[in-house]
Amino acid sequence: MTAEDFKIAIGGVEEVRDENNQGNEDDQNAKIGLQAKDMVKFTEVMKELVVVAMADPDDKRLIANSLQREGSKVVVVGDGLNDVNAIYDADVGFAMGDAKQLAKAAAKMILKENQFYSLARAIMWGRNIYTNVRRFVQFQFACNLTTLITVFMGYCFFGESPINAIQLLWINLIMDTLAALALATTPPFTNIMKEGPCKSESSIITPSVWRQIYAMTLWNIIIMAIVIFAGKGMYGLQYEKTDDILNGDTDIDEIIVIDENAEVDDVPIYTAECLDAENCGPLGKKKHYSLIFQTFVFLQFFNFINCRMVGPKDFNVFTRFGSNWTFVIILLIIIAVQWLSQTSVLSWLLITSDKMTPKEFWSCVVWGSTALLGSIFSKLTPESWLLKIPSKMQLSES
Repeated sequence: MTAEDFKIAIGGVEEVRDENNQGNEDDQNAKIGLQAKDMVKFTEVMKELVVVAMADPDDKRLIANSLQREGSKVVVVGDGLNDVNAIYDADVGFAMGDAKQLAKAAAKMILKENQFYSLARAIMWGRNIYTNVRRFVQFQFACNLTTLITVFMGYCFFGESPINAIQLLWINLIMDTLAALALATTPPFTNIMKEGPCKSESSIITPSVWRQIYAMTLWNIIIMAIVIFAGKGMYGLQYEKTDDILNGDTDIDEIIVIDENAEVDDVPIYTAECLDAENCGPLGKKKHYSLIFQTFVFLQFFNFINCRMVGPKDFNVFTRFGSNWTFVIILLIIIAVQWLSQTSVLSWLLITSDKMTPKEFWSCVVWGSTALLGSIFSKLTPESWLLKIPSKMQLSES
């Protein structure tokens, strides 16, 4: 379609003032734009339009301004003096590397290589920054909420937090520094170009991100509740809630009574199996706390992987898993610290957790890996539910 045919098809062209200057018709500095007289016809024509032939710079402005009137985000590329107005009017203006200085000054970005391929890469990486922020926020919110509720449940059941201060510092390091380094360096996936541009009024936390935050927080709480309230029986631990894990070793001869039918007042009664496994008294309570800590961290570990994909139907969280070595190295660091925290000097010097058998350790990993299932179940929920999830945080002014 030629430019003249295009103008006829949209009902002609009219000049319009900037919305901020509509009431000041005498203002000589008011911004003047061009747009289609019949926006309905313009919309219909744009559905089929591919190329406008024999177009001049004003035709660029006409299309850009009319698309903006519809609410679209517009990108304009130019290099000459005649393109300055169109570049300036666009939401994002690009100038070629060999463009005139005025065109470069009006542009928001300059393509030094003079290739449209560079334009696609610039858009792709720009959208990826926005997506990486969503990845980090999704992980951050879920991890914070889970931490708060887990500590609260621990106080309700034990009368104290099962996660000590040093362990909380390690968890905070994971969800702040390490998460920021890993998720912010995630390279763009090719499908990001299929997504539409973000509107200026849209929130970073989309309904699909809120869904993942709520769902994974709920899933984590359920798993932690099982380990906190049922872990004592599942792992064969025997202790009293009043046992003090800070006292170190306990005199076994004073607290162990093998005969469960014996009548002894104010003396804990433990079985021989518990004695052989050193799962009695303060040692048993300390191991329970260690199991809670390990399970909690591995739930965040696997939710960390979930947050690589923030799309509402992105089920494969291992897509291009090796494309970001920073992410992989950070995951290995977390696994190494968790393993050393219960097998070496870290178990009592830094993390102050109890030594565990390989079976107990890997059971915590299995509990944590259920976060992958939780993410899948969340994304299988009907999309109509997303409309009921708040996508923008309203701030009230006092």
